[in-house]
Amino acid sequence: VCHEHRQDEMNLKHSGIPGYAYLSGDCLLCHPNSQRGEFREHDTQFFPIFVGAHAGSWDDCTTCHENPSNRKEFTCLVCHEHRQSEMDAKHNGIAGYAYQSGDCLLCHPDSQKGEFREHDNQFFPIFVGAHAGSWDECTTCHENPSNRKEFTCLVCHEHRQSEMDAKHNGISGYVYQSGDCLLCHPNSEKGEFREHDNQFFPIFVGAHAGSWDECTTCHVNPSNRKEFTCLVCHEHRQSEMDLKHNGITGYVYLSNDCLLCHPDSQKGEFREHDNQFFPIFSGAHAGEWDTCTTCHKNPDNRKEFTCLVCHDHSQQRMDDKHLGEILDYVYASSACFDCHPNGKADDSTN
Repeated sequence: VCHEHRQDEMNLKHSGIPGYAYLSGDCLLCHPNSQRGEFREHDTQFFPIFVGAHAGSWDDCTTCHENPSNRKEFTCLVCHEHRQSEMDAKHNGIAGYAYQSGDCLLCHPDSQKGEFREHDNQFFPIFVGAHAGSWDECTTCHENPSNRKEFTCLVCHEHRQSEMDAKHNGISGYVYQSGDCLLCHPNSEKGEFREHDNQFFPIFVGAHAGSWDECTTCHVNPSNRKEFTCLVCHEHRQSEMDLKHNGITGYVYLSNDCLLCHPDSQKGEFREHDNQFFPIFSGAHAGEWDTCTTCHKNPDNRKEFTCLVCHDHSQQRMDDKHLGEILDYVYASSACFDCHPNGKADDSTN
């Protein structure tokens, strides 16, 4: 009776309201206390206007829906239009950004400030890992809002240059610059400098893999990475090392000597043994031994050796071959070596 002349107006006001009908029963259903309805379902169905950043910032549906005949049309720019330059600056570098209402809703469907979590995959992880929670605004790293390709790592790290310089001492190509930080730490993870294996000494593969935590494990002087020690881990084994290397020409229990003979961290075979003493890597004796003690039973004196560990079961055969034929033949290791210095059966000149 009172509202019938306003049906067109009511239809416009209720455009987009699920279940709306211009019937008295429906009026009462939605307005049981005669109060103007707020359609709070809008928050869950479309966009939060009663909670969050947009609560209290509108007076009528037409604040956002300027075309009352089509509530599917909306604008975010009535309130934000005067801030386009600011928005453009804030979104500089955001893939697909456009100052259009549809794009606003696409990236901010719950009206919350966007975090652009794609940043992690596209550029650099800022939501996970070491840098999670360490920034508040894009300008923390991107100081020039007009060019997001520019960035700095030094806002947070600048006070640590001396520490960084010390940590990177000896790292090829190291420079205390943001571009270089990203180049070596694209995932924000602590660098492992795996080139160390090829350039200097294998620490990621082989016997030394997993046996260190910091560069200072081997480089105890952080100001000079050319200095290194093998003895931090091996110092308690000097007596063992001395025994193992007994008779090895030039052996000294010093780090530089360790590297000199074991540049790839592999157990040394001392192949000079063939030229200096007796062929054990070539000829008849190749592959016949597993450790020095196969022939050198006394680890305290490598000048002592025996041929009889392998040959003692054939003494009768050796006696038959040598007795009556070889002058001064004796079935003893020193005699074996005297006549067969190269390990060959026909070495004897007697």
